Amino acid sequence: MVKKLTATAINSYRADLSTLFAELQKDRIITENHFESMDTKKSALLKHKAFNRSQFIRIKSHLFANDLSRYHFILILIFIPYK
Repeated sequence: MVKKLTATAINSYRADLSTLFAELQKDRIITENHFESMDTKKSALLKHKAFNRSQFIRIKSHLFANDLSRYHFILILIFIPYK
């Protein structure tokens, strides 16, 4: 199974390999570090979506039935005015 890599993972691997090859270049084992000239990958930002009404009702009813203290805690957070 082939796993698709994210842009962050690709950039991290590229940076690690560039560091390794920079040391090899410094020690004159290789003449050029090809990883320095590679472009970094960019990823599309994902917008976080709020819960829709039916999801909110399901979460609320689950918390009310199974975890009343967390339900009350969330109610307190919702009703405390933000300053």
